[in-house]
Amino acid sequence: MPDPTTTPDAPQGNTPGEPQGSSTETPPSAETGTSIMADPCTTVQRLLDSPDEGRVRAIMRSLSPEQAAEIIRYAPSSKDKSRLLGSMERLQRAETLDHVAPTLFAMLVENPDTGTDYLLGEVSYERFRELLALCSPEQRFYWVSRAARHDDGAAQLLTLLLPPRDLAEMLLTVPDFRRNFTQLRQYEPDQFEEVPTKNPQLKVVLQFMADFDTEMYKAVFLAARNSLDWEHVNKEATEEFLQPQAIRDFEKYEAPDTDLESQESAAAPAEMDSEATEMSREEREEDAQVQNALAQRDFAALTTGGLTAERLQEIQEDLEAMIQREIVDAGGSFSPEALEQASGRVHAYLHYGLIRLGGGVHARMAQLLAERSMISVLHAGMEYIEAIRQRAIRIAHLRETFDKEQMILLEGLLHPRVGISPGKRTEYIFWLPSKAKKTEGRPAILIDEARDAIEELAGWAALAQWLPEGQVRRALHSSPSGAQAYLGALVVALALYRRWDPTLIDLQDVYDFHDRMVDTAAGDMTPAVKESLDTFAEKWARAQGLNEQESMRVGRALLGAGERLARWLVRYPRPKASQCKNWVYLGVGGR
Repeated sequence: MPDPTTTPDAPQGNTPGEPQGSSTETPPSAETGTSIMADPCTTVQRLLDSPDEGRVRAIMRSLSPEQAAEIIRYAPSSKDKSRLLGSMERLQRAETLDHVAPTLFAMLVENPDTGTDYLLGEVSYERFRELLALCSPEQRFYWVSRAARHDDGAAQLLTLLLPPRDLAEMLLTVPDFRRNFTQLRQYEPDQFEEVPTKNPQLKVVLQFMADFDTEMYKAVFLAARNSLDWEHVNKEATEEFLQPQAIRDFEKYEAPDTDLESQESAAAPAEMDSEATEMSREEREEDAQVQNALAQRDFAALTTGGLTAERLQEIQEDLEAMIQREIVDAGGSFSPEALEQASGRVHAYLHYGLIRLGGGVHARMAQLLAERSMISVLHAGMEYIEAIRQRAIRIAHLRETFDKEQMILLEGLLHPRVGISPGKRTEYIFWLPSKAKKTEGRPAILIDEARDAIEELAGWAALAQWLPEGQVRRALHSSPSGAQAYLGALVVALALYRRWDPTLIDLQDVYDFHDRMVDTAAGDMTPAVKESLDTFAEKWARAQGLNEQESMRVGRALLGAGERLARWLVRYPRPKASQCKNWVYLGVGGR
């Protein structure tokens, strides 16, 4: 490990890759001081367009730290900001970092494409503490471990400057630290070759403290011991403290009316009733233009609704501020992935806020952006999402009737994490609980489909309580989607035999259902089958004494299962019995 009292050769007086001696360049007198700052936007553009790196270095080095920070703030992208920072000398860069937002510093360091990791060795201790104050304890440990692993001694020293109590709080977020606390506490450098832990980040931090400040090492463990003792006495309070910080705390927002339909109709002006008002061709074209702009998350493309250039600039600034606040609320990671996720959440809230306030008319949404503050639109979107969560809460007590996949869906709606689906097409989604590390492998449901999904869950629960308990239990344990399989078998039994008994069917019945009841071209059940299922559901619900709403939910659950089964049979028209378990329940033995 390098001595923390020394710093690496680069960057110091010169940026890595910069010829020695280039720091002696004299800046053009016409472009120094006040003249450069008269129009920062134009100055930034000229600097970025200039192919002469020597001239860019000369101009940036002629600025005071305050002026340099202002110029960097106007640079449009992270790469542009890193280029301008890289053109400055180390000391000037370090002073400039004291005048940029700690969030900007974090974004640059966490972005591997900018090559600005060296800034961690140049940031002041005060600015580093400001960044840590924005982060959750887990994210603070990330920054401390990153500083300890850095090849710049100045970055490593940031760890030793922190108060022992703060370091202890960060270390307690690491499971391996808690598990091996006693052994780690007794560690002394002359007894072992290295700190006894398998966690590489934890090992670096503890080894660094043990090697360079043993008193600090002891003080940190004493503070951690006191915290663990407090946790033991106050166990219930500690369990809440240790919960993940990334789940948005919707409970702090006042819950709106849980009937979304009444919300939307109340929010929409009377003259904009979609059934009563006919839009002209020009209005439809304008509405489509606005809809496309919103789908692309491009507010600058909104040329309607009185959005002036000044208002668009305000919207952009508000967006950036809301995204940064969302990042801080989620724990404080400014990596490109975290930035994209935070941006997706904010845009999803804004999208549904505009829908709620504009009554679904996109031209009206553009006008709302001109009239309403962005934060009020954001809160309206959160209320929209909260109304969906409230619906999920209503059926949470029915957990025992749900299969594994239904439980995943329910948990995703009870703890909503909104975002944008990966890929080119913008679709607003609820992320569902998953162990998948990559976004592409994580399950999700479209926000627009969430209400119907809740209605299907409620319909299945209403149906399951009237069916043979043993059958339902065996079906739920037959596969992760046991409820879907049971409903699929019930659909086949009703369509072929008009009987409410899914144990009647076998594999040949599945083939017959595909041949007679599925429209292969449409990839769905035939209209006649859908109508008959609706009728069966209505008669059955009436016989059980269910009300009209419960009857509709049962029908929706049957139709949803039948539609999914039909799509699967279009793909696999002659499945084997072993393939059916997730889609149609064939009973014990899978005949």
